[in-house]
Amino acid sequence: MNKLPAFQYDEDRSFRSWVRTILLNKWRDGRRLLAARLVVQDLDALPAPADDQEEREERQRLVARALDLIRGDFHPHVWRAFWEFFAADRPAAAVAAELGVSVDVVYSAKCRILRRLRQELDGLLD
Repeated sequence: MNKLPAFQYDEDRSFRSWVRTILLNKWRDGRRLLAARLVVQDLDALPAPADDQEEREERQRLVARALDLIRGDFHPHVWRAFWEFFAADRPAAAVAAELGVSVDVVYSAKCRILRRLRQELDGLLD
């Protein structure tokens, strides 16, 4: 919690909301790292994970960074469909129902984003 020293109390705002926001952001960061690990494991184009733990962690950081970079290239609904289905490992039907789209849209989002990620990482993980 490096943010606590910067906190300034404001009567018009809620301290609980501020703490909740920080915790939610930390949780999201953890989910991003988890997603990066899942993407590395799922990408067929990538070489098998190295035995060296540091190299694996570096690959995960690289994939996480690439995901952050390409996120802006996609509509938020497309990204959310990908993220909920692929990274959060939720059923495609549940994600589709939540977003009000067809299951095909969810699968398409996964394919499009993984294809773009493979392009972004081409040659970087050899």
